[in-house]
Amino acid sequence: MHSSTSSMTSKGQITIPKTIRDRLHLDQGDKVEFVFTENNEVLIKPMTKKVADVAGRLGTYKKDSAVSLETMQEAIKKRMKNNAV
Repeated sequence: MHSSTSSMTSKGQITIPKTIRDRLHLDQGDKVEFVFTENNEVLIKPMTKKVADVAGRLGTYKKDSAVSLETMQEAIKKRMKNNAV
């Protein structure tokens, strides 16, 4: 297990250490999700996917009828949550 520390500013901001940013492939502007575990610990999950990471995944998908934008957005949120690191 690897650990890093960081200090919080008076505005509540914390810099994510470079080793963690590199391992999670985080870049400027990427979003992260903070998730509480049952042990009251916090997981940091990257939310932003690069186009290159998802390119080609829909190539074999076929649907007989149109899907609403809301349905697509919910499916994307669910999939990202399930596949986050």
